Amino acid sequence: DLPVLGKFSSPNLEKIIALEPDLVIGSDLPAFHAITPILEQNGIQYAYFDYDNFHDYLRIFRLFAKLNGTESRYQKVRNRVAGYITRKLRT
Repeated sequence: DLPVLGKFSSPNLEKIIALEPDLVIGSDLPAFHAITPILEQNGIQYAYFDYDNFHDYLRIFRLFAKLNGTESRYQKVRNRVAGYITRKLRT
């Protein structure tokens, strides 16, 4: 299980810094940009990714799956999320 480090709209900076991460990954949102100076002050590398639609989301998700060697899990999660979206669009 991974620790909860806040929400997209309000990342918990104390928890993030306490973990002493090598890299913080976030979305290209104002809340993440607001913590950039503090990450830099603490020598923490960061990468922000922007996505506008489900296709962009899947592209980024697949990249991380490849980096982590979990591409088979990516396919399962992708299919589950795509099915969920399809069901919601029908209602």
